[in-house]
Amino acid sequence: MTDSSESCSHATSKSLVILDELGRGTSTFDGISIAYGVADHIRSKIRCRCLFSTHYHMLCHDLAGKENVSLYHMSCSVSRESREITFDYKFLPGVCNKSFGINVAHMAGLPVRHLVEIPCLTVLRRWSQPEQNKYPRSSRPSFNKGNSMDPCHSHCSLTR
Repeated sequence: MTDSSESCSHATSKSLVILDELGRGTSTFDGISIAYGVADHIRSKIRCRCLFSTHYHMLCHDLAGKENVSLYHMSCSVSRESREITFDYKFLPGVCNKSFGINVAHMAGLPVRHLVEIPCLTVLRRWSQPEQNKYPRSSRPSFNKGNSMDPCHSHCSLTR
């Protein structure tokens, strides 16, 4: 974060600022707040060229359509059978449509089914059973398989 502070303090409109995964290592909400604040400051106040890499998908959607912002991602292909990722090394317009962290964990040999998929299903079951949840049903989001609100949708292969 010291580098980001230096960039925000000393960059000019003629600078090129490169920031990679700003906010990582903090809590999600702290990290996205820091990343958004820095990105928006560079965009609106410094107005220099900036390559800003992030894992915060919400940040991309919040900045989409703002003046001086272009969104790109690195493309890849994923095998449904093996879950392996093949990096295409193509820089394409738009936001990446999902996270591939679980695929990388699987490729690295982690027992994904036990570390991610089963806990994810457990959380979904807990949310769907009112007696196991202290929050009233009306205040909880609806998590259906395939729903864009599903916290596990882009992370788990929900198979039975």
